[in-house]
This record gives sequence, C-alpha cells and structure tokens, in this order.
Amino acid sequence: MEIVTIGGANEIGGSCILIKFKEKTLIVDCGIKVQSSAKDNLPDLSYIQKEGKIDAIFVTHAHLDHVGALPALVQYFDNVPIYMTVPTYDIIKIQLQDAINLMNKKFSMELELPLYPSSTIEKTFKNIKTLHYFQSVIVDQNLMVTFLPAGHIIGASMILIHSKEGDILVTGDISLTNQRTVSGLVFPPLKPDILICETTYGGRLHQNRTMEEERLVSLVSQVINEGGKVLIPAFAVGRAQEVILILKKAILKKEVMPFTIWVDGLVPLVCDVYRKYPEYLTYEMKSLLNKGIEIFFDDEGIVKKVSSLYEREKILEGGPCCIIASSGMLTGGASAFYALQLINDEKNLIAITGYQDEESPGRALLNAINQKSKKITIAKTQVTVRSKIDAYSLSAHADSNQLSSLVEKLKPKHLILVHGDQNSRVQFVNMIKDFFTDEIILPSNGERLQLPSYISNKVIVNTKFPGISSGKPFDEEAVYEIWKFLGKSNWLDKTYTTDMLLKLWFGYNIPKDVDYIEATKIIEKTPYFKPIPNRPFMFKPLIPEVSKETETKTTPL
Repeated sequence: MEIVTIGGANEIGGSCILIKFKEKTLIVDCGIKVQSSAKDNLPDLSYIQKEGKIDAIFVTHAHLDHVGALPALVQYFDNVPIYMTVPTYDIIKIQLQDAINLMNKKFSMELELPLYPSSTIEKTFKNIKTLHYFQSVIVDQNLMVTFLPAGHIIGASMILIHSKEGDILVTGDISLTNQRTVSGLVFPPLKPDILICETTYGGRLHQNRTMEEERLVSLVSQVINEGGKVLIPAFAVGRAQEVILILKKAILKKEVMPFTIWVDGLVPLVCDVYRKYPEYLTYEMKSLLNKGIEIFFDDEGIVKKVSSLYEREKILEGGPCCIIASSGMLTGGASAFYALQLINDEKNLIAITGYQDEESPGRALLNAINQKSKKITIAKTQVTVRSKIDAYSLSAHADSNQLSSLVEKLKPKHLILVHGDQNSRVQFVNMIKDFFTDEIILPSNGERLQLPSYISNKVIVNTKFPGISSGKPFDEEAVYEIWKFLGKSNWLDKTYTTDMLLKLWFGYNIPKDVDYIEATKIIEKTPYFKPIPNRPFMFKPLIPEVSKETETKTTPL
C-alpha cells in the first residue's frame, strides 16, 4: 500500500493524508495551515488530483487545521462522500461558514482572494455523511473504517481502517486523560499494522493540570477583585468550554468571590453543540444535561453570552469582569477587539491558555513579557503592552509520556509520526527507542511511503451473520434477548458498544430507521447492561439480582 503525507507531516497545520490500497483510495482530513507565515494556507492538493479519483474522505475532528481545506478538495471531487461524527458536522458548519465570512471580509478590505469560492461550502455540506462513535463505513467487502473516541474535543475520532492489506490507525489529535467536557480516548479493539500518530507534544510533558487550573482561577479572581478586567483568548472549540467550566465551578463552590464571565465570538455557538450531544460528554456533564441542568450558561448570571457590538462596548465601560472570546491566538475576531481596549491598562490581565503560532499576536504577547520593548501588533494596530500577561497549560493533546504508553501498548509494525515539528518528533523517537524497535518513519509533507501489504484471509465484513432479531424491533425486550444470548455464549465478561449490540440483533443490515442515540438510551434503561462511565456508547453486561419482577427473565441464565 502507499501512504502520502500531503500536509501536517513535519508541521502542525494543513493535516491531510492519502492512503492508497490496491483498489481503493482514501483521504483522512484536509485542513488549512494555521501558521501566519505559511506561504500557502492549503496543503498541496495536486497529489490528490493526480490520483484521478478518491473513494471516500474521513474527518478526525472539527478544528480548521484538519477540515478547513475540505471545500477546496470538493471542487475537484464533488461527489465523494465525506464521513465524520455528528457533533463534528455541527461544528464544521459553524467553522467553515465563519472561515468564508472572514475570507470575504479580507477580500473587500484588502483584495485578498479567498482560498475557495463560497459556493463550495454548500457542496461540501451536501457530501457529508454522519455517524456516531464505533459505527463503521463499509467501503467494500475488503475495507471497513470505524470511528473511535479520541478525546481532544467533542466528536473527535481516531480513524481505524480495517483491510485485507493491513490495519491502519490514524490518531488525529488525541487526549488520553479526561477533561471536564470530554473523556480520554478509547483504546482500539485491535493492534494496527501501521500507526499514524500525532506528536504535537512529542518532546514535552504537560504541567500538572489541577495546579494550572488553580493558578488560573486565583489570578483571574485577584485581578477582578482589584478592579481589573480579564481577557482569555480561547479556541472556540474545546478550550473555551473547558475554561468556562473551570471558572464557573470555582464560583459555584464559593472558592472565589462571584464575578461575571462574558462569552463572545464563536464560543456560544459551539457551546450549543456541546449541550446538544450529552452522549459525547463526560459522565458528569451528561448527567447534568439529562437532569435539565445548564452546564455553561445559567440563570444566576455567572456566565453570559455577548449578543451585540453595543453590548461589547457596555462591557468595556462597565465594572470588573472576565471575558472569554475567540480567536485563541488573537489573530482576529472578538478577542482582538477586546485586547486592543484592555492591553494598555496595568490593572487588566490577558491570560493565554492555548497553542500560539510563532507569527501570531498571541506569541508576540508572550514574548513581550520578558522584553524591554512592549510594543506588539494586534489587528494591524501597534499597541504598548501594559496589562498583566500570563500563560497556562490546559492542553487537549497527549504529552510525550502518554504517546509513549500508547505506542508501547499498540505495538504497530510501522510507526509514522506526524503533526509535530522535527524537533518534537526526534525527541519522541529518542524516548521510545529502548522499547520500540520496529520501523519509525518521520515523513515530510508530500512524501510517498511504500509500505508492505499484510495480505490475509481474514473476514473484514461478516455480512452472513443474520442477527438474532427474527424481524423484531429493537426495544427493551430486544436488549433482554441479547443479554440472554450473551449469557448462554459465556460472553458476559466482555464490554460492548451500541453498534455491537445492534449488529448482534440485526446483523450488518441494521434498518435505516433505527436511531443510534435512541438505541443507546433504550440499552441504558434496562437492568441488563450498565453504561461504562466516561466511555460513550460502551456497556458492561450485568446479571441483575433476582426479584419477583425480574425472576422469569433472569433465571434462564
């Protein structure tokens, strides 16, 4: 087989991977480059165009460095299906529409041509097909692709490609630890022949998360108590939601004096997506939402949405408060607007909580901390930095220790390191060389990798199994029948996903009118399977205690 790391190989940004099997060609991700200094914001899509055709596109998650170039690709392949999780689709609609609005604005102000025409956005949306965690796309009888929870942000997935020529796992961006909003990744159900792994923090360890959160809460509270305002530029997807919950919890637990948190930019829209899909969130967040409790905004007035430009002005004129706004690197949007107004007052604080590109205003701001010259440029305006500046490590990526652990457990025959600079990747290789002696590849953008095929007689798609439903619908009675079947087969000691239980019931031909979320809720209602906390769509079979109500159903086992 052949793998081409079109973009995002020896850099962070423009992620795009082509995987060519004997009969099918797949694309995983197609993002823009986030570096301000990039000569071309798009990956080199000519590599894909030369293939003549592609059969499917798979998206790991909704950050623009993984999806921002999809419309440019759709111009050449306008009928190719694009697969992603349901929350990823909802966020992409927000992200891509905002991206095209910004490009059109730049054209009107600076005559800078957009990366692609606006019309391709709608074409892209029409090609998207959604699914949930653990569901699979059957490309053909010899090729199946499954979406596995990756942590990182809502809907983020590892892409597991199961084929006759070998199994490939593309991690995308991953987090092994539970965040406040989403749980860490789910370990893959098989050991891949090829692992394509991100190395954003391949050479670094994260600081203690709890201590960083406490430090953030403490300084934010201090600045507000002393009469200042706090700006937290945050990535709209993932980081902003984490910061809201960190500060809100500290206020509700009375660890600090109450203050108002204003939320601006794309952040409120993305928060709505998180609230819409409780099944994708941590057990705590899911439980709160299922009880009708608002997790981000509230009636007490702790966290409020900014609804207009007029309201922005009133916030700046008003008293001490905290503002969480996109974009996270101060490259534009609401955060740049607030920064220009707050940066010249030493009472205020600008708190950086995420990755900053070398050429971004956010990085210039951090560099100004220890420099004699305090002048930086934000939104093409030169300003003098007088406010307090601080940075916090709240990363949603796995660090070098966690990545090492993943590689050690998966034991792939070939390890391809991407999504990191050369220094990060080399440091990671030095970390794992004592226990990992198989092939490690550090590709550059555009490099073609010829890898051996592991031809086997294994069955990829078992369409022969008819299921045990006998034509009956999937309901609580069906769940009992599945549980009984597993007990008779001595399979009650394993874990199962919603997808696995549906396939046990229907076989591979699951009726189109079966709703995955509703099926999950049906399983949760019964006494036969227990949801595994912080593992979305995963269950452990139980043997309930025999009672008068359940005796006739439990005694068969």
